[in-house]
Amino acid sequence: MRILLLVGGFLCLLSHAFGQIRIHGNVSSTAGLPLVGCVVLVSKADSSILAYTTTDEKGWYVLEMDPDTTHVLLTINNLGFISQSRWVSAESQSLDFVLEKEPVDLKPVLVKGELLPIRVWEDTTIFTVQKFADGSERVLEDVLKKLPGIRVDENGGISFKGKPIEKILLEGDEFFSKNYHLLSKNLSAQLLGTIEAIENASDTPLLKGIERSDKTVLNVKLREDRRKVIFGTADVAAGLTQRYEVRANVFSLIDRLKLGVIGTANNTGRNPIPEVTYDLGKEENESSPVQDSNPGQVLIQKPGFTVPGVAAERFNQNRVGLGAANVTLTISPKVKMKAFTYRLGDRNPQQIINRYTYVLEQSPLIIQDTQQLETRPRLQVSQMALEYMPSTTTRWKWEGNWQTERINSAFDITSSNPAFTEQLQQKMFSRQEGMQQQLGYIHRFPGRRALTVDAYFQQQNRPQELRIRSDRFKALFPENTGEITQSIANQRQIWALQSRWMGAWGDRRKYAFNANFSDLRESLSSRLFSQAQTVENADYRNELAYRKKHGSLEAQTTLPWGKLEFFLGASVHLVQLQASGEETTFRYLNPMAGLTFRINQDTKLGAFYGRNQSQPSSTNLMNGYVLSSYRSFQRGYAGWNRLKTSYFALNFSNTDWLHQFSMHTNFTYSSEKSPYIQRVGVNDRFTFKSLIPTPFPNDSYELATDLSKYLPALQLNTIARLIAGWNSYQSMINASTLNRGAVRSLQGKLVLRTAFDGMINLEAGYEVLWSDVRETGVSLGYNRLSKPIVALKMNPSKVWFFILTSEWTRLKTDAVQNQFYFLDGLVRFLPPNRKFSLELVGKNLLNSPNATYSQLTNYLISQSTYHWCLATSCYGLIFNFK
Repeated sequence: MRILLLVGGFLCLLSHAFGQIRIHGNVSSTAGLPLVGCVVLVSKADSSILAYTTTDEKGWYVLEMDPDTTHVLLTINNLGFISQSRWVSAESQSLDFVLEKEPVDLKPVLVKGELLPIRVWEDTTIFTVQKFADGSERVLEDVLKKLPGIRVDENGGISFKGKPIEKILLEGDEFFSKNYHLLSKNLSAQLLGTIEAIENASDTPLLKGIERSDKTVLNVKLREDRRKVIFGTADVAAGLTQRYEVRANVFSLIDRLKLGVIGTANNTGRNPIPEVTYDLGKEENESSPVQDSNPGQVLIQKPGFTVPGVAAERFNQNRVGLGAANVTLTISPKVKMKAFTYRLGDRNPQQIINRYTYVLEQSPLIIQDTQQLETRPRLQVSQMALEYMPSTTTRWKWEGNWQTERINSAFDITSSNPAFTEQLQQKMFSRQEGMQQQLGYIHRFPGRRALTVDAYFQQQNRPQELRIRSDRFKALFPENTGEITQSIANQRQIWALQSRWMGAWGDRRKYAFNANFSDLRESLSSRLFSQAQTVENADYRNELAYRKKHGSLEAQTTLPWGKLEFFLGASVHLVQLQASGEETTFRYLNPMAGLTFRINQDTKLGAFYGRNQSQPSSTNLMNGYVLSSYRSFQRGYAGWNRLKTSYFALNFSNTDWLHQFSMHTNFTYSSEKSPYIQRVGVNDRFTFKSLIPTPFPNDSYELATDLSKYLPALQLNTIARLIAGWNSYQSMINASTLNRGAVRSLQGKLVLRTAFDGMINLEAGYEVLWSDVRETGVSLGYNRLSKPIVALKMNPSKVWFFILTSEWTRLKTDAVQNQFYFLDGLVRFLPPNRKFSLELVGKNLLNSPNATYSQLTNYLISQSTYHWCLATSCYGLIFNFK
């Protein structure tokens, strides 16, 4: 399979390159200096764009296109220079350009620049939305999928040039904190003007050019006629089997007040925000390693019901509701206030029936388990910030965060066979409450130097309660006839102080010194109760009072040398541990080094090495790492048995973001050693990703009568991806081997798309995922997921759109097998005036023939959903009703 995927990707590359013409050259100023970031466009007589690119750091450009016309118009644009256009023959050739500076007249430049599809200015790439949108887009996410260099994955994650997006700004201001899915999945596409992709972004302009940053953010700018009105959208959808979807939002960016309100609810399994991000603490400085674990011995853990390879929209149990609001108020030129809150509620009942048949000598034995699980998570988050800038070089910021999360779950199992019937009931109640107060100070000094100081206090409380009723515990607790209750309490407090001194000199040379101090206090307890009495067995009762003082100093520097860029760093740590009446202090040094070699603007080679001596965690202290007694383990771990990890990584990256082609390879080696524990792991990971796009779409949908015109209209678009991994491990104690094994994995995806004159699109794809775990030469199990997909898309005119998709998902392990067949359809009618649209959607489960592992009941759905939308405008208030 690996060879087939590689050969397929290679053939796609050859098929794309065959028959193309290549135009290249250099762009410079009248002074002879190369011009970086010039936009080079090739268009036909009807103004449709065939190809586009930008010049690199030496002013060079390369364009490749299909020769479907005899002459093309080549245009060079750059801010501050007079544009040049030249008609040339459609053949491979070399063309150089010399641009003259434009007189200082900003207004004409801005008006002219708005008509360009792409503009590049230093670290900012600006996209004009109307040049890429065709009117079928609903929300911001739909537009981002059509912009070159920007990719949106299956979960809604956004990346630019292969780098993940940190946040999305709206008119320069942050909305909904790090949860940009709230904006990308709800902001109407009809409101968008331009989208800016900003690389090497900093959280504040005071640190621009000083801070070593690899962050990328998006800034969304609205159309001029939408910036002075209150606008919003509302969607209402209903379907068979009582399915519904409701979504509404209102935005206002008038004057000093910026407001955004979003509300959504559905029971179709669609998650309005695939991943809610809320960082209550400073994970990079101090985090509790037990916040997601259950201390003590949990008798039964809640199982998760998922089917790999099946999308979340296929599940009909999810009932989710979300409300969010964001307010930004500019009180004065020096004072700004921000507030953000959201509330998320979910109800997820699921049912699975397992039926087992055992063939005996006399007669078959049938055992049936009915599993019912219902979870009701609720999350409420509030955040408020106040910024004060007494001068252009100083900023004070106070920020407060509050979070409350409750999760109630019920899990029932009824097992029956001819001999007996048993019922297990489990209920879990979990609550998390926390708050954090933070005060930050930033001052920028002359000579590109800056000082930052942050102090914060954090407090969290995480109680849990697990109730179990089952006949299985009669042997463990003979006196009990009712419920067994396990109570877990976790309280945590952190005081922390962080300070950074950073600066830059020369062109790209930067340095930074970081100092951190934190004082963590945490208490954990786990007890087991029955209706009769408290269980005194020490195996079911754990208590720990834990305190850790941690201080560190870190130095980093970046040294460019031609195309090479070196990164050096080292951190010194001092940790004082107090637990169970004992105290231990230890020190360690963690060095790090890396380099990046930039072959050209889009290709780079990098290497990194680091060594880390890990800190003891309260999870290890509670449960023990190797020794059975965590008290004796505490002394051994803190004194001698501290893990030392070495890490080495080598990576290669090539990204042509305008043509959406990327290739990434990565090799890593890591090892963990200590005087009593030796664990060596090698992880070889090869990743190949490529995307050969269809040329820029032509706005003409007229049918041709000449066969010679049909042939050039056939376009090919291919996606190939291959990820292979090999991970081997070995664990030893006192020179005695405990285990030795390897984990192998292979993931491949190949998608072939054809477009016929922009009207008919056929897509065929095949995705496979295989993994195997072997230990001491024996296979411990394997998994294989295969998914062929065929889709037909037809767009005979600008008002009609049809999609028909067939999907076959097959999941197979060494013991079980599942198969699912899906057939989906979509019909959309969008009249030229765009005042309303009508859409019919159907999602159907045709069959699941080989569900040997479980017979799914009320789990996967066959649904049809109908919804319509109407757009009206009055008194400056604009709404879209769907």
